[in-house]
Amino acid sequence: MELDQDLTDKELLALEKFLSAPELEETSMDVFSMDGYFAALALNPRTVLPTEWIPWIWDRYEGEASPAFADPQEAQRVMSLVMRLYNSTVRLLVSQPEEFEPIFAADDVEAASAWCRGFLLGMRFDRAAWSGLMREQPGWFAPFLLLASEEGLDLVREPGAGEPWLDALVAALVE
Repeated sequence: MELDQDLTDKELLALEKFLSAPELEETSMDVFSMDGYFAALALNPRTVLPTEWIPWIWDRYEGEASPAFADPQEAQRVMSLVMRLYNSTVRLLVSQPEEFEPIFAADDVEAASAWCRGFLLGMRFDRAAWSGLMREQPGWFAPFLLLASEEGLDLVREPGAGEPWLDALVAALVE
C-alpha cells in the first residue's frame, strides 16, 4: 500500500486495537492523540525526523518504550498505518489547512482532549519557537490548553459546551 493513502475507518480501528494492547495501553498514544501529535509535527517550525518522534507514540511519557511486534509482518503493517496517518495529516495541513479536520467526531470532547494532549506533546520538539508563538498569539492556544486539561475538560462536558472550543481549535490550526 502506498504511504500517501488516507487510512480507512477500519484501518484506524486496527491501529487503535494495536495501541490498546495490554503491553502498550498504559504508555502509548491512542489514534486521537497521534493525530494531534502529527498536526503539531506538521506545523513545527523545524522538521522533526521520524527517529525523533516515533518513540513517543509507544511511550508518551518518556519516549523510551517500544512495541513487541509479533512478527515482521505485523511491524510492517503497523508502521505503514502510522506513516500513512502521519503523511495524510501533514499533507492536508501543509497544502490545504482550511480543509483539515481532526479525526475526532465534532461532539466528542474526550477524543478532542486526547487530540489536544497529542498536539501539546508534539510541540516539545521546538519549545522555544512554540513558546514565542504562544506569547504572541495566546488565543490560538487557548482551546488546546483548555481541552487538554482535566479541569477544562470538566467545563466542556455539558451538552453543547464543548462546541465553541472545538470550533476554535480548528480555526487556530488554520491560523
